[in-house]
Formats: sequence, C-alpha cells, structure tokens
Amino acid sequence: MHPVRKRKTIFWSIATSFFVAARPVFAATTISPTDFTLSSPLKDIGGIPALINALITNIVLPLGVSVATIAIIYAGFLYVKAAGNESEVKKVHGIIWWTLVGTAVLLGASVIARLIEGTINQLRSGT
Repeated sequence: MHPVRKRKTIFWSIATSFFVAARPVFAATTISPTDFTLSSPLKDIGGIPALINALITNIVLPLGVSVATIAIIYAGFLYVKAAGNESEVKKVHGIIWWTLVGTAVLLGASVIARLIEGTINQLRSGT
C-alpha cells in the first residue's frame, strides 16, 4: 500500500472511531407532550450581542489557538525534516511567521472586540 494512502486510511479510521464510539444515552423517564415547552435560546443567552460574544469566546478563540498550536508543531517537524536545506528552511520560516501573524490577528481582534464592548456598556450606563 502506498505510504500516503496508508496514512489517509489510518487517519480516517481514527476519525470515524470517535463518532462510532459515541453512543446515544436514553433516559428511563418519559415526557408527556403537555410538559414540553419551547423557548427562545436567544432569550436565555441575553440577545444577539451576547450570542456573538459567546461564539467568539467559546468557539473561535479556542479553535484558533488550537490550530495555531498544531501549525507551530507541524512547522517544527518540517524544520527538523529540512536538515539544513535552505529553500525548505525558508519555507518553514514563512509558515511560522504567518502562523504567528494569524495568531496575533486572532488575539488582537478579541481584545478590540472586548474594548468596543466595554465602551458600549459604559455609554449605555451613562458613566
């Protein structure tokens, strides 16, 4: 089997095992139709601005930091693999540079969003 095909097979085997291993859990109690009410999820969160803040804080930032970490580790492997080849080392330096720039943009955007949110909250409260 070709090495690339073997890696893809191993990757997809591991990836699908996560979904197969998750089994649904069923409760032993039953719910009658009269007990069920449907409420707006935005009301529970606090509106669209709070939803956007929650998405950025709970999804975008952790995902972005995880991707940046993986990219830095990948660049480290490429650096070791380059073994002094100048064109490969230059390519790795570019990967590291743009990963750091992307991480700075991600974190900078988060800081700017928090500053804007704080300013709007101050203007609302009138202080």
